[in-house]
Amino acid sequence: MMKEALNAYMELDWEKYRGFYYDSAGIYQNQSWINDQPGISPDEMIASNKEFYSGIVETRMDDQIWEMVITGNGFYWVHFWGIWSGKFEASGNRIEVPIHASFNIMQGKIATEVSFFDNLKIYLEQQAIAIATAAESPEESSEADPEE
Repeated sequence: MMKEALNAYMELDWEKYRGFYYDSAGIYQNQSWINDQPGISPDEMIASNKEFYSGIVETRMDDQIWEMVITGNGFYWVHFWGIWSGKFEASGNRIEVPIHASFNIMQGKIATEVSFFDNLKIYLEQQAIAIATAAESPEESSEADPEE
């Protein structure tokens, strides 16, 4: 199931990917879930992913490691480690980001996702693209033409 979910994610098939989550699933990206901090909903995660991937033209997930654990109280967790990479359309640069994600599975669907990744490289690339785009755009003059 989780490998199917990852394939849907990597193929940007958001409808299929959304189907792996309960409507009430809590998603915690780069934040703790044990201190009653609010996570995001599956729909919020999908909206965020659609926005993010609008500037990405190629993606890969390399060096995948999967592990399933059944806790003493009967909870099923699937742990994942991998190297995500994406190529930015505007710059052509490929960024690699190590990721760890844990998924609590209940009756064949994801009830909780907790994932951690260092998104600094992504932010820096997005910032460089924004600066380059701004430098290429001609500035609009706000001064009125004295001849008019």
